[in-house]
Amino acid sequence: MLPYWLINEDLKAGALIELCPDWRPPAITLYIAYPQARFRPARVKLFIEYLRAEASRSDAHLPALQLKKST
Repeated sequence: MLPYWLINEDLKAGALIELCPDWRPPAITLYIAYPQARFRPARVKLFIEYLRAEASRSDAHLPALQLKKST
């Protein structure tokens, strides 16, 4: 079991085949923890945007990433 983003190119090239294409592992919750500050550093913002984009790709097989503010 490997993440699609890691093996997607090999799947498309035919170097790997998916043995159980209808099976999906249980969903996971992804949390991003960073210190609270008045302004979020650009690198943190870019990383969160990258994760959201990757999770929302149609071939990523991931639920959309939700960013929740902790209390």
